[in-house]
Amino acid sequence: MPTREAPQTRGSRGNLQTRPPGPGPPRLVPGGLEPSAPRPLCQPQPGAHGTRPKKIIFEDELPSRTLLGSKKSVRAVPGGHGPRPHPVPDYELKYPPVSNEKDRSRYAAVFQDQYPEFLELQQEVGSAQAKLQQLEALLNSLPPPRSQKEAHVAARVWREFEKKQLPSLISDAFALEAEI
Repeated sequence: MPTREAPQTRGSRGNLQTRPPGPGPPRLVPGGLEPSAPRPLCQPQPGAHGTRPKKIIFEDELPSRTLLGSKKSVRAVPGGHGPRPHPVPDYELKYPPVSNEKDRSRYAAVFQDQYPEFLELQQEVGSAQAKLQQLEALLNSLPPPRSQKEAHVAARVWREFEKKQLPSLISDAFALEAEI
């Protein structure tokens, strides 16, 4: 009976190595190729997954254009830990500080021009709020609906009333800010 010779393979450094014959039939190796060491089942064979899936990069994941032009590495500062710009309130951009007498007189002229309009608008808002309060009192004093139709009408009126109340909530917030 013929004996099996130990197959010879090349190691990681190219040296010829022998390995003892393993269980099972001898492996057939295509011409010109040498058999490689057996791999555990959990490791894929080389070339089994030859094509890698293409990575999709979204626009918000790209480094900003300012960083692309700089010589620093994009990964020099971990994400979310970079220096943040100091936020400037929008009113400072719209209304720069008064620094001289000319700016002061210009500001006073604009204020004097717009103040009567402000007072007129304030009176209109006050009268609208008074009307809404009267309407709310009237809606609260209504008797319970006697039919399905009356219930639908009352619900629609309440929805319209609540829509009109929303701006008053905003003006109340402004009033609270003025008190602070």
